[in-house]
Amino acid sequence: MYDRFERSSVLPGKAVAALLRLAGRSGQKSIIRHDAITEFQSRSGLKASIIDSRVKISRETVTKQIREQVVGQDEPVKQLVDRVMVAAARMNDTSRPIGTYLLVGPTGVGKTQLAKAVASCLFDEGGMIRLDMNELSSPMSASRLVGTFDAPDGLLTSAVRRRPNAVLLLDEIEKAHPSVLDVLLQALGEARLSDARGRTVDLSGLLILMTSNLGARTSGRSRGFTEAGDAATIQENHLRAVKEFFRPEFFNRIDGVLSFERLSAEVMETIAMMQFQEILQRDGLQRRSVLIDIDPQAIRQTAARGYNPAMGARALKRQIERDLIRPAAKVLAATKTDQPTLLRLHADGDSVQTQWQPIQYVQQAPSACDWPIEELCDRSDEWLDSIEPTLQGGPLSFEVNGQGVDVGALELMTLRDSVLECQQTIRQLREVYFEPRLQRPQSSPIAVPSIGYRFDPPNRTELRDLQAMDDIQDYLRDSLVISQPGEIDTLRDCLINQLGRLHAQLAARGTSARWLVWTRWYGDRFKSSEEREASFNFQDYSDAVMLAMAVSQWSRDDESLMIADTEITSDRVAEFSGALAAASIQHFCGSWLFVNAQGQIKLAEVKMRAIANDRSIPEQFAMWKAESIREPAAPVRRIIPSDRPMVDLMTGAAVSEQTGNKYSGVKAIVQLLQQSRRSLEFLRDRDEVST
Repeated sequence: MYDRFERSSVLPGKAVAALLRLAGRSGQKSIIRHDAITEFQSRSGLKASIIDSRVKISRETVTKQIREQVVGQDEPVKQLVDRVMVAAARMNDTSRPIGTYLLVGPTGVGKTQLAKAVASCLFDEGGMIRLDMNELSSPMSASRLVGTFDAPDGLLTSAVRRRPNAVLLLDEIEKAHPSVLDVLLQALGEARLSDARGRTVDLSGLLILMTSNLGARTSGRSRGFTEAGDAATIQENHLRAVKEFFRPEFFNRIDGVLSFERLSAEVMETIAMMQFQEILQRDGLQRRSVLIDIDPQAIRQTAARGYNPAMGARALKRQIERDLIRPAAKVLAATKTDQPTLLRLHADGDSVQTQWQPIQYVQQAPSACDWPIEELCDRSDEWLDSIEPTLQGGPLSFEVNGQGVDVGALELMTLRDSVLECQQTIRQLREVYFEPRLQRPQSSPIAVPSIGYRFDPPNRTELRDLQAMDDIQDYLRDSLVISQPGEIDTLRDCLINQLGRLHAQLAARGTSARWLVWTRWYGDRFKSSEEREASFNFQDYSDAVMLAMAVSQWSRDDESLMIADTEITSDRVAEFSGALAAASIQHFCGSWLFVNAQGQIKLAEVKMRAIANDRSIPEQFAMWKAESIREPAAPVRRIIPSDRPMVDLMTGAAVSEQTGNKYSGVKAIVQLLQQSRRSLEFLRDRDEVST
């Protein structure tokens, strides 16, 4: 590693120095391969995929990392990904820089952004050295690069000496003085440069990227019968302008000229969303517990107003500041509160409106568990008797004119089965709690040890009476069979769940058998993919929500509740169907507040709506989504921290299962649902009923 990547010193001295540093840090511990790689990585700033031959990196992975930051510009991205793969395979010429490329195109099309993206793939944070060449346009600028006798630390030489492995970005290279280009000839050709004191700086660890606007003006105009936007024409105009401007000896040291096209309106919309995500990371939002929900239509309108082919993404950024950031900042500055809040931005005609909503929490409902067992059973019996008339009817018919199963018949059968289950559980609870059974123990000549010393002397009537009393007490103690408290608690919890399920089924009777369930997320994502993987991954929970809904055992029979994907892919939407399906999913609806270990929050609101048969599901969802833009979010019922127990605020139920991954998250959510179905408020009013 030191022989390849650190050429400022020689062997064996640099290897011995590294071992001494490792020995000083490890103390008495043995030094292993991982320790050496970690120490070199911290000193060089290189990614492990570059310095460790055992770490594999694929072209798809590199492309994905760059695509998270750069939209469009397929050919420049492809060329630089190829160069990254060459460096990762250690196939580059160590006597030259890793690569030298000239990025040519109009302003605001992603040249600098691509340089940043490539730097994040090869190096750790701070892996880019940037020099603005418009500041080096005077005849004395060359000395500023390499320093002078009085000020030997030049801009370029000192920066490379501090960070020998980095991306060197020479911005607007055409504005530099010719003497500056002469100094760069040696750097581009032999990867070395001498400062004012004669000290040589090694540049072989640099990927040199130069940006330029040469040919940008002519690339937008057509020539003859050729379209102006044709990629080949743009490339030809750029290459011609570059060759005319730079001397042959400088041009020949460039590995490639990467031509950037103007951004289309579709690309602008994607860039607008990416820039808005970056804005969400600003300090003013990170220090507040604020969730921002923005209407996609507002993003599209802003992107349309900010679209300027000549100015690129910079004009779009200014438009985002005017349309989105300023209205949000006005509301945030006027509101002084530490309470988590939801700031919603939605399109209203040609303008963007803001809506400020403090996040509310549900109130804890009265618990049914404070009733004695006898009163719970009596109230349950009376309530079941009160609903019995609503479940009467003739023989069940499962066919409707030979066209299929009668949903009403399935509902009635399900309700009757649920009533029978409740009645059976009430009988079992009474048997084990109120009806202890006396069992005559088998006679045995062996004395019971707990009686103590006993004897039967003749003609002692009083003693025989005392002995008889002891025998009766021993008999009653040994024969009185009472259930253990755990069995009683289990039956009580089972009865409460069955009653709650039956009450929900009665409320859902006669409703639709098909429902759309929409999990709507409010809040920003994490800054990078590494942080999302290392921290609490909110996005996995949208799938966990749907899965937990299907396996939460809220319905009597899990197989009676069907879940299916929909044609909608841009939102977390699923279709549920089955008799009394509403009873199976309504308990899950409401807002869920997720909190990660760093204190960042995200809100998930689960909604349900019946599916009509006269429209397609995507059409119905589009209408539903448009209607929901101005609706306030539902109060938070459940809080899901990543490092603390989950809590149901309405019932007080808590689950201490850790939610570090998707599987454990689903398991914990199911447990929370099972424990939080405790509210039997309908039993407090014995006259409630028969509606």
